[in-house]
Amino acid sequence: NINNSTFKNNITGDDLLNFYNSKFLIKNSLIENSFSDAIDSDFSNGEIYNLTLMNVGNDGLDFSGSIVKVENSFFNNVQDKAISAGESSYVKINNSSIINSELGIVVKDGSDVSSFNNSLKNNKIDYAVFFKKEFYSPPYLKIDSLNSNTLNLFQVGAKINIEKETKVEYLNDVESLLYGKLYGKSSK
Repeated sequence: NINNSTFKNNITGDDLLNFYNSKFLIKNSLIENSFSDAIDSDFSNGEIYNLTLMNVGNDGLDFSGSIVKVENSFFNNVQDKAISAGESSYVKINNSSIINSELGIVVKDGSDVSSFNNSLKNNKIDYAVFFKKEFYSPPYLKIDSLNSNTLNLFQVGAKINIEKETKVEYLNDVESLLYGKLYGKSSK
């Protein structure tokens, strides 16, 4: 359990916090000025409430094979993905804000993400849903609404469910635009 905590000024190294095969609860905390990923969760189950992430050099929350709930959280100036769900993760994001970031919410490789009552503003990309590793089932995104005035990247074959009916355009290849090629940050 991490509560009422501050992590800041990680100017070198990799993930600021890393959970592996763990259970975690984070509440009322701040992560600021992280050189790389703020939180990396591999094959873990967790809950995150009232977390503020500011000035993150890579991913804000990076989930692989994890089951996580994120609520009432704030992301500002994340240089890559504010929230990334991959490798069959199940993530629920509610009542949170993502602003001034490269990529808002990214879903890939068999992951299932629901995003409700969230505010995504002034990001280069709000949502990206795609295949990175072909042996996973299609990624799935369920959202309440989609701002048609923002840029979103949805790959053909991805499953998108929008409660407020909105026209969605699909691309044949999303990955070739990411990872520093056009959007996001190169991990090199």
